[in-house]
Amino acid sequence: MAYDDWEGPFQEVYDDIPGMATAYNNDSTFDPGYAEALFEAGFTMHSDELEAAGYSQDDVRAIRVEFFDYIGIDEHDFDWADWREAMGYE
Repeated sequence: MAYDDWEGPFQEVYDDIPGMATAYNNDSTFDPGYAEALFEAGFTMHSDELEAAGYSQDDVRAIRVEFFDYIGIDEHDFDWADWREAMGYE
């Protein structure tokens, strides 16, 4: 699913990631499709969707680590509160 098909709260979480605007605008090596695919698999699906897609919890953790490395942020800089809200946990 493409970024444009994500629910608004997920788009907001993604757009608000530190350094994301810089990556899109100033980094010629940045691949938006790759970043979006990592984000989608690591942050937009509930456990039943992940299971149906064949992802284990270890897979999700690895995808998140890869996403943070690719974006160049520490996971502590990610807005977990907004993400939990987007997921409907809060």
